[in-house]
Amino acid sequence: MNPPVFGLFGKLPWEGDFVQRGLPGRFVRPWDMWLSQSLAESRDALGANWADAYLLSPPWRFVIEPGIIDESGWCGVLVSSIDRVRRYFPLTLALERPADEAIPSEVLGLEPLLERLEAAALGLIATQQPIDAMLARTTRQVEAALAALVESTPQSFAARDVPQAQLLVGVAGTTSVLPNLAARGKAAGGCSVWWHERWNQHAPAALRCQGMPAPAAFAGLLDGDWLRHGWILSSGEP
Repeated sequence: MNPPVFGLFGKLPWEGDFVQRGLPGRFVRPWDMWLSQSLAESRDALGANWADAYLLSPPWRFVIEPGIIDESGWCGVLVSSIDRVRRYFPLTLALERPADEAIPSEVLGLEPLLERLEAAALGLIATQQPIDAMLARTTRQVEAALAALVESTPQSFAARDVPQAQLLVGVAGTTSVLPNLAARGKAAGGCSVWWHERWNQHAPAALRCQGMPAPAAFAGLLDGDWLRHGWILSSGEP
């Protein structure tokens, strides 16, 4: 079996510029473009409150269907970070997923793996350490988690699904948010799902988007003021 395509991209507090390890350009280029646009639009939306909102924002776990970033699917974590001279840009840890896997069967099964990635990202930001050693250690954890991964049965596409690109599925405890998120099925044109547990003053939240979150709506991921930034609140059970 080939080793998983896994790595990191972004900023670290003790580095002077971007750090990239293990992730191919076919992921990094579109990811960097989306993040750069999203950060710029969120700055415009939040003004003087942007820096505090960014630094206090929760780590976001994500699963992205094939055909959005490239032909593969991707999962990982996105964590706010800075570089040595306090230039703001998140740190991403990402793992390639097979092109034939869909989100409903993955969201719940990947949660233990994404917990490990989140802990690794937060630890790397908090404490200076050799990046390659951390990445090798985390890669071993990823391989073990993938070996233990048991796929659930894919659930059918929800007939009452809404066409809006930015859907706030729920704000609640993780145990209730994730099944609701998974049961939403896939959106036309492919979707990505994003969620976090309680973090500072942020209640747990889960999002489902057609494609990637729109840059104009990205400020919601920072401050949690969902309706202000154009997110649609899902009502009822799927």
